[in-house]
Amino acid sequence: MILPTLTQLYYFILVIISGVFTGVMFDIYRICRGLDSPKRVLTAVSDTLFWILAGLIIFLFFLYTNHANFGYYTFVGLFIGLYLYLKYLSRPFTKMLNIIIYY
Repeated sequence: MILPTLTQLYYFILVIISGVFTGVMFDIYRICRGLDSPKRVLTAVSDTLFWILAGLIIFLFFLYTNHANFGYYTFVGLFIGLYLYLKYLSRPFTKMLNIIIYY
């Protein structure tokens, strides 16, 4: 099914937003994991559970927003959003979250 250009652009923007949201979830997970120093096995298990949960949330987001139409733009947009978040927003967000948690 061929979608109109504006619809594709809308979906692409939503995919970028989901990449940013994935980065936010990852930073929250990193900070929560940093509060406690788990052993290697527990770290591996919790990392695996995090990525399974993140994948499920992303899939449900795509299912809700664009009926789970996965094209190449889906993965490109997801990585663009994640990259932009990690490059520009991750450090201020984690500083703010650390201030909130440790204050």
